[in-house]
Amino acid sequence: MSELTPKHVLVDLFGSGDFPAEVLDPVHAADVVIQYLIDAPLKPRAITDRTCQPSAHNCRMSTITQTTVVFSCPKCGLNYQATQEHFSDQSSGSFDCKNCKTNVLKWSGVYDYSSWIPIRK
Repeated sequence: MSELTPKHVLVDLFGSGDFPAEVLDPVHAADVVIQYLIDAPLKPRAITDRTCQPSAHNCRMSTITQTTVVFSCPKCGLNYQATQEHFSDQSSGSFDCKNCKTNVLKWSGVYDYSSWIPIRK
């Protein structure tokens, strides 16, 4: 019997139906997250925010924890940092790599992703 490691837990989460987004390569995604946490530890922060602007077509109230997540392009390997938020209403969207135009993430559900920033090393 092998020891349960953080990588095992992340691979299991990323490859399961419990994760709110499809991850094309759970093993690589787990490696990216672990390395990112080693390089720059992140601290989620609790916020209460109303995502609404006068010109917006939809307003959503969120009492959530914003979490910074890291995704990797399955084609060119460029890593991106994004903000994940949980809302009570459904959200969907997708994000394509700025470098090679490959889809990095497609989502549908109560999680939304924003503030995509490329991570260059």
